This record gives sequence, C-alpha cells and structure tokens, in this order.
Amino acid sequence: MKKGFTLIELVVSIALLALMVFGVAELFPRATIAGRTAQRLTGAVNFAQAQMETMLAMDYVLVTTGTFEARHIVVAPFERQTVVAFIDPVTLAVRASDLGLKRITVTAYYPTLQGTRSFDLTSIIASH
Repeated sequence: MKKGFTLIELVVSIALLALMVFGVAELFPRATIAGRTAQRLTGAVNFAQAQMETMLAMDYVLVTTGTFEARHIVVAPFERQTVVAFIDPVTLAVRASDLGLKRITVTAYYPTLQGTRSFDLTSIIASH
C-alpha cells in the first residue's frame, strides 16, 4: 500500500480551499462599504446633535418657527436643515399659534451607495 495523496484528492482539496478563500475575500469589500456607511451616519448624527445643542441653548423666544436653518452643506458631503414648529401640549400635533411648546427637528443628510439618506433628531422646548 502506497502512502500519500492521489492527484484527484489533491485537486479536490485545492478546489475546496479556493472556494473558502474566495468566500472570505468577498466579505472584505462588503465590510469596507458597511464601515464607510457607518462612518457617514456617525458624522450626520454629530452634525445634527451639534445643531440641536445650539438650539436648546437658545432662549425660547429666539427660536423662531418655520425653517430656522435651510438645507445646506455643513461640511462636504454632509447637509443639514432645522425646522421649528409650535405644537399642542396635549396632542403634540403641529399648531399655528404658540401654546408654550415648540418642536425642533434637525435633519442631517449623508451619502451612501444607494443614494442620499437622512437622519432626524427631534426635541421639544417649553416657554417656562
């Protein structure tokens, strides 16, 4: 009886090894894309949070309703928009007049391979 591998065993083992290597190699580009998307989402969240903190530090009367900050590029490729509305204290529905509550919505936009996505950060401020 001879010891060692036959040519067929060797070809099959190399084919299986190649399938495993190509399968793992396919994960690297996907991980890179996922990492880039997560990095851009984090940037968008940070820009939205910075604007929200600025808005919350302002006096109630200075926070005017409507489009407080139009959509614009903060730092390429990130965009941001801030909208303020009067809301009803009971239903939290948007109102035309001031009953002592305002809703601040900061929307940050960031690019992905599927197109531009957005992230909304919302808070409510009271007059007293």
